[in-house]
Amino acid sequence: MAVLVTANIEPSHSKLIRLLANKAAKIHKAEPSQAKMLNRFELVAKIGGTLGTQTTLAHSLIYFDTDRVHTINDAFGYSGGDRALAVFRHILFDSTGANDAVAHLGSDRFAMFLPGASGDTAVAKAAQVLRSLMQESIEDGSKSINLSASAGVVDTVAACKGAEDMLVLAEVAARGAKERGGNQCALFQDIDNSSDSSPAQFLSAAERYQLMAALDRWVINSALSSIADADNTLEVSLATFCINVSAQSLQDDSFVDFVEARIAESGVPPDTLCFELTETSLVRYIDKAQRFVHRLQRLGCQVALDDFGTGYSSFAYLKTLPVNFLKIDGSFVRDILENDLSKAIVNSVVSIADVIGAQTVAEHVENPMVQAWLKQAGVHFVQGFIVHRPEPLAGVLDGMDRLTGLFQQEGDSIDLRTQDATTFVRQGAR
Repeated sequence: MAVLVTANIEPSHSKLIRLLANKAAKIHKAEPSQAKMLNRFELVAKIGGTLGTQTTLAHSLIYFDTDRVHTINDAFGYSGGDRALAVFRHILFDSTGANDAVAHLGSDRFAMFLPGASGDTAVAKAAQVLRSLMQESIEDGSKSINLSASAGVVDTVAACKGAEDMLVLAEVAARGAKERGGNQCALFQDIDNSSDSSPAQFLSAAERYQLMAALDRWVINSALSSIADADNTLEVSLATFCINVSAQSLQDDSFVDFVEARIAESGVPPDTLCFELTETSLVRYIDKAQRFVHRLQRLGCQVALDDFGTGYSSFAYLKTLPVNFLKIDGSFVRDILENDLSKAIVNSVVSIADVIGAQTVAEHVENPMVQAWLKQAGVHFVQGFIVHRPEPLAGVLDGMDRLTGLFQQEGDSIDLRTQDATTFVRQGAR
């Protein structure tokens, strides 16, 4: 309600009263709804429950990634960014239906779940939200920045495997919208298997279109779910599983929060996980890499430095970034029997690893003679076709009890790890 007390009533007053009343109504509507803002875990539970009980209906999820929040923070300070996110929250609640759910996924990312809605309906809803957001701005004196967001939509027609899959695919679509300039909505569409590309081509495209962070999240979700659901719990708990982390994920400040949350939700022991960073990403994002490594190691996870020896500053960064494993790049392993320089580099890596208390892994080991030389040089682990051919994680998990028994009979200690669908095993029979 708005009350205007004045001696002289003018036509412009009625317009002002309507404006104030509308603003008050929006505030009244938004404030009690704040209790409905879900977190990521609650949203996943909500989606999972709906998918499990309403199997005959289509359901949709919208993933919102706010545009230019860093620009707003730089221009108006963090209070300006907070104001922008508060405006976005109000618009989302204004746009929800009675059965819809709104969630804050962290930082500047939100989601809206629409039970019983098709993808087209969700796209229309997302467009409505984006139009409303564009009418708002953050202002301070002479400065003004209009608000906008990128939206990604996925429905159960394209992704019917579960709540986590919907979240990841909606994020992939949102990143595609942001890559095309932002302030638009993209609908995820399933791709016919006949058009699938090779892993190398797929990863190249994912890097080009800035989708590696979303892909990393999918890999972590999938890997943790598979490990948590494995029947041979004892063998799994004694193993270590390696997961690659891309440079794009290191740039995402919310990624380490996501990893910590998923590990906690899955129940997988942190000490069974090892996260691999490439030397290139380490050099480019040393501060973010240090933050990522320290937080995961405090949690109990291990960290490996991949492709070690290929960069210009490999040894210098080891002073400030304690890692558990150094993975010797395959370019120094393939010709180790013929190339004296490769031998010297491998020997130096082994010596440095010994000083910092890390273990070494040699990549691309394909014949017994190379493996024997590496064993003599003191390399702890080997990875390559001589150990195991590429195999889906499910197959590795199912066969771990058999493999463990085999190596124990031969006197070896076994430590299986998965990386790029390859397994490496600790060598050196006693």
